[in-house]
Amino acid sequence: MTVQLSLSMVAMLVSLFAFAQYAQSILKGRTLAHPLSWTIWGISTCVIFAAQITGGAGYGAWAIGVSGLAALSIALLSIK
Repeated sequence: MTVQLSLSMVAMLVSLFAFAQYAQSILKGRTLAHPLSWTIWGISTCVIFAAQITGGAGYGAWAIGVSGLAALSIALLSIK
């Protein structure tokens, strides 16, 4: 396993942990997320991820992809 892959995995885990905490707060009713804001953030992050992959980015881009999908998940979770 390369250093780049290891660091990318750490970044993805930290990102998922942070998003999981936020999702849990939404489910418990302590946080009211705005669906449009999270949708915009998720889509823009996914576009950046696609651009990075198209440009030949390495493992580091995967953390951005995970973050984009997590943001879109929060957007879906915030719709009531």
